[in-house]
Amino acid sequence: MSDTNEPSTTEPSGPSPRRRRRRRWLFAGGLGLAALAGLFATRTYAHHHGFGRWGRPHTAEQLRERLDWGADRVLSRVAATDIQRQRVDATLDQAAPELFAAHQKAHAVRQSFVRALASGDRTGTENARRQALAWADEVSKLWLSTVERSMAVLDDAQRAKVREHFEAMAGRHHHGSED
Repeated sequence: MSDTNEPSTTEPSGPSPRRRRRRRWLFAGGLGLAALAGLFATRTYAHHHGFGRWGRPHTAEQLRERLDWGADRVLSRVAATDIQRQRVDATLDQAAPELFAAHQKAHAVRQSFVRALASGDRTGTENARRQALAWADEVSKLWLSTVERSMAVLDDAQRAKVREHFEAMAGRHHHGSED
């Protein structure tokens, strides 16, 4: 015979009601966050904006706006004069279409590389690789030329400030010198 004061030896099956409620809230919260992220991503790409200012520019004008944003930040840091700003703007106006055209070539270069890889054509793959290297060389020369022409507008003290800023940014992104 069992004593009525002894605890029952049967364990409750499954988690407690409190634990089940917590799981439901976590599940619902996770679904809500996923839906919100999906909504933002869908709206962003539906309106061709990419993800903010870091999305890929689709026109030379958009690239020019991005260049203007960066140049304005640098020029405000070094207290550039209006004449300096106008000269940098003229440089960027000239460079933006060239840079955009060079970046448009990237799609064709990637496609030829992928086709050559998929076909197993070693000669085609090597040619596509050389084409990609030539494209990278062209784009890097264009960017460097644009930056050099823009920096030439600044005086020595302003260039030193820009160099300090670049060095600080490089260190911040772990691309700085080995200390």
